[in-house]
Amino acid sequence: MSYVLGIAKMPFEDELAPLSQRLPIASRAYFLKGYLNEIAPAFQEFADREKDILRLHTFACISPEQFVAAKDICDRLRKSLSEKPSSWRLHLGTIKFAGQAERPFAPLVVKRRALAIVDHIERLLISAKEARGNVVFAGGAWYVPLCGIELPPGTVYYS
Repeated sequence: MSYVLGIAKMPFEDELAPLSQRLPIASRAYFLKGYLNEIAPAFQEFADREKDILRLHTFACISPEQFVAAKDICDRLRKSLSEKPSSWRLHLGTIKFAGQAERPFAPLVVKRRALAIVDHIERLLISAKEARGNVVFAGGAWYVPLCGIELPPGTVYYS
């Protein structure tokens, strides 16, 4: 599953514009799965239709009115992550690549990098507040338009 994190101008129009200051998270970036599973669930309250924030076709939006609550979440995450060891493995089940046997999937999470992601989210909140925009985290069918990926004419995109 691919995700994107960035700033959207308010309000959303009929055509989704690419996010500014976006950070695409490609599905093949397996090493990021641990960070996503450590950080994203803390922002579950902002997910559309209360769906799990890491599920297919997820869309979470933090509006300017919610920035204080989101900043508080960043502070709590920073405190929680600071209490962890310098690195740890997050067990997320199993993984199987073509032609290989199924094996445990436990990506390494490095505290310094996890804290840098929380800092990045906080910087996005500050930038979005100044620009009067929303901080958006989305995946699935939202990924292509919010990343500004141009598809050939007549192409139908399915996530």
